[in-house]
Amino acid sequence: MRSVAPCAVPAGQQDLFLQKLSADGKVLAARQWGSTDDEHAARLALDSCGGIVAVGSSGNATRRDALVWFWRP
Repeated sequence: MRSVAPCAVPAGQQDLFLQKLSADGKVLAARQWGSTDDEHAARLALDSCGGIVAVGSSGNATRRDALVWFWRP
């Protein structure tokens, strides 16, 4: 399995990643979160300072935990 974020190794089957792109599509920043479980982002929003807030969950077939991720690129 390979990662979609530059220079990042996937931690599990499904990780969360975000990229900040320029107007012409160049990657300006990238961030990946992962564990040995599967991460799922359900919603994304921008905060008042330009940061990104993602809410979702991490877990496996028998357990799922709610998570909130913050990123200020």
